[in-house]
Amino acid sequence: MPSGPRWTSASRLAAAVALLLLAVAGARARDHARLGMRGLIGAGAGTITGILGFVLVVIASIVLAGLVVLLARRRRRQDDEHIPVSEPAGTWWQQALALLAVLALAALLVAAVVATATPCRWQRWAIGLLAAVFFIFLYMDERALNGFEDQMRDAVAQLPPMARVVSNADADLRINALTHTLDRVCIGRCYSYANYEPSSGQFRIRVTGPASMVAPTDMDSSRMQNGGYAVKERDLPLYRISVSADGSLAIDSLPAGALIGVSRWSGLWELP
Repeated sequence: MPSGPRWTSASRLAAAVALLLLAVAGARARDHARLGMRGLIGAGAGTITGILGFVLVVIASIVLAGLVVLLARRRRRQDDEHIPVSEPAGTWWQQALALLAVLALAALLVAAVVATATPCRWQRWAIGLLAAVFFIFLYMDERALNGFEDQMRDAVAQLPPMARVVSNADADLRINALTHTLDRVCIGRCYSYANYEPSSGQFRIRVTGPASMVAPTDMDSSRMQNGGYAVKERDLPLYRISVSADGSLAIDSLPAGALIGVSRWSGLWELP
């Protein structure tokens, strides 16, 4: 590729965006390659939308890479023909904002044009089929999550009233879908000790010091959710709900110094 004066600001910007998108695409490919077909189907709607996003990222990366090549060739031809070329005005971030604005406007115009199109019969059937597959997978996901919440409710029912409880269950997804399960189950029954809202200071109910019902600091709450928190004397008694090898939930009382840890729940990766 050209270097030095031939490498324009627009080319540098397009190359940076292309490399970023390719890196994201590579990470997505690695995540989905490890699932296999069984895990891919069992993952449901979240994985399907993730794959579509991955495909779009790949397409965008190819388009941007082509843009880089075209800009570089154009600048080389202009240099060879000694055609005077002026660099775009403004700093690099101003140029980046201008490029994003143009891309957003182009995407809006494309969406407007596509909306006016009348799909033929096979396209309508294909859209209906894709929608049916999506919502079937979405139903599979939500049914599995509801089943897990039912197990969590049964586990909490075995604890003393208003006990301090943490859960170390992790669904091994990009976003842990189980984060607030214990929060919902604990309403009127127990204290979800790792709840981040009071210590974050961003909600109406806030904690400003040591408390007996919730983690006193945002750092403690974050470590509890990530499994790296070591139980302190002030936290006792503290109960932990974790996932057993057979997929059921187990309860244990943690001693001081014990780590919260992490247990994997595979309910979204297994076919019914």
